[in-house]
Amino acid sequence: MLREKIVMMNQREYIEYVRKFAEAHGKHIWLGGSFLRGNPTPYSDVDISAVLDKDSLRTFIYGYGEPVYLSYTTNPKGIIIVIYEDGITRLIDLYNDKYPLDVKYRNLCIGLIREV
Repeated sequence: MLREKIVMMNQREYIEYVRKFAEAHGKHIWLGGSFLRGNPTPYSDVDISAVLDKDSLRTFIYGYGEPVYLSYTTNPKGIIIVIYEDGITRLIDLYNDKYPLDVKYRNLCIGLIREV
C-alpha cells in the first residue's frame, strides 16, 4: 500500500515536471493514456506526446534526471522509452511542428538515443 502511494506520487511529480517544462520552454507536450482518461494505477506508465526538436528532447529527458534505461520502439517507430531510478516507465511519442508522425523527424530523435 505504501509503495503504491509512493509510485503514484512519483508519477504525478513527473507530470508536474512535464507541465512546467512545457510552460518554461514554450513547447507543446500533452498527456495521454490512463492519466488523461483519469484512471491510472500504480502500474501505469506515463504516456506523453511532444513536439520537440533534438536539443529540446535531450533537455527534456535529462532535465528530470539521469535515465537508467533509454530506448525506442521500432513498431510503431519512434516512441522513446525512458525509465528513471523510480522505475516508472515514461513513453514519449514525438511529433515535429509540421507533420505528425514524420518518419524523418523520428529518425532524428532515434539518433539522439543512439548518441547516449
